[in-house]
Amino acid sequence: YNNLGFELAASETVQLHDGRVLSKKQLYLVALHHDTSNSYAYNNLALLLAPGETVKLHDGSVLDKQQLFIHSIRADADRESSLGLVGLAIALAPEGTVPLADGRWLDSKQLLQEALKYGDPDSATAPGIDHAAAIERLGEQQALVEADRAD
Repeated sequence: YNNLGFELAASETVQLHDGRVLSKKQLYLVALHHDTSNSYAYNNLALLLAPGETVKLHDGSVLDKQQLFIHSIRADADRESSLGLVGLAIALAPEGTVPLADGRWLDSKQLLQEALKYGDPDSATAPGIDHAAAIERLGEQQALVEADRAD
């Protein structure tokens, strides 16, 4: 379901063999219903949401973009999800921090630096993401926030 959702354009739907017609977002939700450890489905679903938008999972939990990225990171049992870390860094407010499973609280720049430890995301699932440029851009944004606070 996740792979099929990835192939659809945002406005497309697909009819399944059982007759259901599902959107990209619905396919990711079905993928998570079948496998709650699918970090890619959490990440892909988060990327579809607009700021402030939420989605209800099959277990009844209601999650926003940031919470979905956190689930993506936590779903990857072997290592922090590089894709989830990058997505969370982009979604996080410049002065914000979030907790990781190991108890550390990281800001956007630290999340991207953590993602670099695990290598660049697969270019097929995260085309065009330049970690170094993203870290530099977030550093510039944080400097502007700090300058505003000083004024």
